[in-house]
Amino acid sequence: MNPNESLEVEERSRFRRARREAIVIVAAALVFAAWVNGWCWISAYREPVNPSNLLWGMPRWVVFGVALPWIAANVFTIWFALCFFREESSPQPSASLRDR
Repeated sequence: MNPNESLEVEERSRFRRARREAIVIVAAALVFAAWVNGWCWISAYREPVNPSNLLWGMPRWVVFGVALPWIAANVFTIWFALCFFREESSPQPSASLRDR
C-alpha cells in the first residue's frame, strides 16, 4: 500500500466518524426540539396558572417543557463531548508535499 492509499483510507475513516458524529448531534437537537415544542404546545394553555400548579416558582409546563429539556441537553452534550466525540490529529504532509 503506497502512502497516498493509506492517506485516502485514513481520510475516509475520518469522514465516516465526522458524519456519524454530525448525525448524532442533529438527531439529538431534533429530539430536544420536539420535546420542548411538543410539551409546551400540549401543556401551556391546558391549565390556568394558579399557585397549586407551580413547581419551583414556575408553572409546571415551563419546568417540564423548558428547564428539564435544557438540563437533559446539557447532560447529553457533556456526555457526547467526553465519551463519544474523539478529536483526531490531522495527518502530516509528506516531505515531498511540504517542499512544493
